[in-house]
Amino acid sequence: MTAAHAQPEPVGFDAIAGGLALVLPGAGHFYRGDRRRGVFIAIGILGLFFGGLLIGGVSVVDRRSERHETRLSFIGQAFVGPTVFVVDAIHQSRFKGVAEGEARPRHPLPGETIRGGRIQPAMQGESPPMRPSLGKVNEIGVLYCLLAGMLNFIAFLDALFPSMRAAAAAAPKGTGAIDAVLRTGSGGGTA
Repeated sequence: MTAAHAQPEPVGFDAIAGGLALVLPGAGHFYRGDRRRGVFIAIGILGLFFGGLLIGGVSVVDRRSERHETRLSFIGQAFVGPTVFVVDAIHQSRFKGVAEGEARPRHPLPGETIRGGRIQPAMQGESPPMRPSLGKVNEIGVLYCLLAGMLNFIAFLDALFPSMRAAAAAAPKGTGAIDAVLRTGSGGGTA
């Protein structure tokens, strides 16, 4: 195998940049000095995540959901970073009515009362404090947040192994057949 066809060897490993990329999307690239890429990653991933929250509501991030798919998607959403856990804690404590780490109900919000051990609206015709979005809107929001987590996982790998991208960019890009033709001339055959 010639040097042109050799695969670049992984020569670097940046654990700090990888850790920062998991804490905040784009922070690992920003730490390495690739500020423009870091800003673009942060805008793209956080925009996708908060777009999912705007589409489906806070209920799209739910590690204790009755729906199996939503509970599983939380694993992928968690790659966005601590933001997901903050949103989930707010959802669990303020909207679902369960205090974190316990099975006791939260304090009622204004306009609510506790009847029969459960938080209920104060008036008969009022709706509960939070209802999951209807139809496919919730599922689309879950998907947006899940895609944000998966994209941040890719950005994490890029920050963790920065030299593989640099080595691939430095490698010659020509193919063997085209390079051989260019070196020998027209390649029209034997004379």
